[in-house]
Amino acid sequence: MRKILAGFLLLGVSSSYAYTTIDPNSIMFKCSGAVINAKITESDIKTKCKNASESITDDVKDGHNSTHVSGGGADQIQDDDESVTDNQFDTWYFTNDANQKMKCYFKNHKYVKCKVSQ
Repeated sequence: MRKILAGFLLLGVSSSYAYTTIDPNSIMFKCSGAVINAKITESDIKTKCKNASESITDDVKDGHNSTHVSGGGADQIQDDDESVTDNQFDTWYFTNDANQKMKCYFKNHKYVKCKVSQ
């Protein structure tokens, strides 16, 4: 009996952290009246959503050295191609008006997708 109860408890805890991708045209989710959909900006999330926090990841392309200190040396890397662009990936974690935990992903400050905790 204890094993069954422990199994249900574990299932409930693990499913509480599951996220579901929302429809980018949805109007179901809001933060202070701002609809969370494909048109939302990082600024809207920061200013209108509760408990908003950001995680930033940079994707540095070949031929770039983001930590290079000028002066040369053995670790100096030259830009091989002027058209190479670096990418920045932002993940915003926040709580919407219905007190659901959400996270939204942005690439170079453009909306990619949002997920809601189920």
